[in-house]
Amino acid sequence: MHDRANHAYNDVIKNFGTYTGIGKGVKYTESVNETIERASELLKQIADNKKDTHYLKGDLAEVWHTETANICAVAKGKGYQYFIAPRDSSVIDVTGSDALEFLKYQLKYYKTPEDTAKAISNPKYFGLLKLVPADQLKEVKDAAYSLYLKNVNTRPEQAANYLHTYQVATDRVIAGNVRSTPLSEQEALQIVKEIQRDKFYGKDYGLSLSEYIGWMDIARASGDAALTAAVTTVAMKIAPDLFSLIKKALLDENIDLSDVQKLGSKALEGGVEGSLRGGIAAFITIACKTGKLGTSLMQIDPSIIGVATAVAIDCIKNAFSLYSGKITSYEYVDNCLRDSLILGLGISGMVMGQILIPVPILGSVIGNIVGTLFATIIYTGAKTFLLQPMLLSGFTFFGLVKQDYSLPEKVLDEMGIDTIDLDHIGIERLDHEAVDLELIDLDRIKFTMLERGFVKVDVVGNVVI
Repeated sequence: MHDRANHAYNDVIKNFGTYTGIGKGVKYTESVNETIERASELLKQIADNKKDTHYLKGDLAEVWHTETANICAVAKGKGYQYFIAPRDSSVIDVTGSDALEFLKYQLKYYKTPEDTAKAISNPKYFGLLKLVPADQLKEVKDAAYSLYLKNVNTRPEQAANYLHTYQVATDRVIAGNVRSTPLSEQEALQIVKEIQRDKFYGKDYGLSLSEYIGWMDIARASGDAALTAAVTTVAMKIAPDLFSLIKKALLDENIDLSDVQKLGSKALEGGVEGSLRGGIAAFITIACKTGKLGTSLMQIDPSIIGVATAVAIDCIKNAFSLYSGKITSYEYVDNCLRDSLILGLGISGMVMGQILIPVPILGSVIGNIVGTLFATIIYTGAKTFLLQPMLLSGFTFFGLVKQDYSLPEKVLDEMGIDTIDLDHIGIERLDHEAVDLELIDLDRIKFTMLERGFVKVDVVGNVVI
């Protein structure tokens, strides 16, 4: 009973590490997706009015650069509100910050590169960073430099403004590894028109998870999930032993060094296994949700990802145990089937528990325990039901049921047969002529009926009736 309780508790721990990774992965993709949806909504709000479309495209470009920079910031794990568009009478159109400085941008989106270069080179914008359309960047710089050369002798102060534009003009907001998505003048104009006709779809312009979450972002987010899962798993793994040590200390009992070593060993084991389960589960979850593994998997239920991940890890772990001789092939099959059911229902129970009991961690833990216990009952009952037809058919069900035809030890004792270890005794010669068959008393021969039945768990063999 104690072993079964330990086994069940270990199942709960394994489920929780995987579930932690799934939860972190889902939360990460949801946070990025919410920022994308917010960006789309703000773009619609800024462009949905009666102003001239060429005037509105500049307003829209301000929101575009701030919000796409914010999407990138969330995807990089830096949080929202990294950049904002003040929308006031100041000369600053876009503002934000990086680790070293406070960034201030002026933005102009005119029809031609020359018009953009002249407008953004106004003396009042000197010292600001300057945002221009992506399709005009090179031409704006060229025009600004030509105007600098043209005015350097006659209007040196204005020439300095043109030179400043040439030096700092950019088509995106940049702050460390956070940057906005470049936007051309034609795209800005087209988005305004589509919004006013209620035909705007952000995905057509790259506002999607797959565009903002790359493999490096997935790896970083998975690392965070792995760390969280490791800490959680270690805490659950050492909790019983830690409680036992505390109890001994309170009762003034001696604490052996072996107890502390056992605690440390479990902490190390839990940390490694928890981080592996959580990290892999998060990685697969995010990769699926972002479409990196194909669009067909974008809507897959995270619990399915969790089950697949947990079962795969356990199968690999069991395979190593089989290869090293720690378990038999029969035990390998049994463990894999058992883990598939128990992990599946355990993780599903965690999801349902969190929904029914919306208390962080508590709901998922209770759901995990209920799901795991329910799965254990089902698995035990299913195996008992499965063994029944095996009595008559002799089928092994892919190695799950072991067919044992050896005679029980009790039968051998009744027959007066002493078993010997052939590895330790050598028989060189048997003189059959020395055997006197007339001395055999047939009346003493007794028949013991044998029947195929359950002689031990998962084994069908001969029993005495």
